[in-house]
Amino acid sequence: MIPRFSRCVAAGAVAAATSLSLVACGGGGGSTAGFDGEIKVGILHSLSGTMAISETTLKEVEEMAIKEINDAGGVKVEGKSYKITPIA
Repeated sequence: MIPRFSRCVAAGAVAAATSLSLVACGGGGGSTAGFDGEIKVGILHSLSGTMAISETTLKEVEEMAIKEINDAGGVKVEGKSYKITPIA
């Protein structure tokens, strides 16, 4: 049986990877006008009320995954590396 914390970490990592995949594959006409070189990822969780117990942990796991990705060089798109910035 997998410990509960490991499942939370795995779920957060999957959510972060899915979000990053969607951002990297997102639409756009190929124009980089106005692009400042960082990928902003929104993190939306209930941080108060009854859901705060579990969702605060998920937010922290997603931020940890983003930090690990940035520490490893960021996300490479068409040969260029970009840092990820979480927006909560």
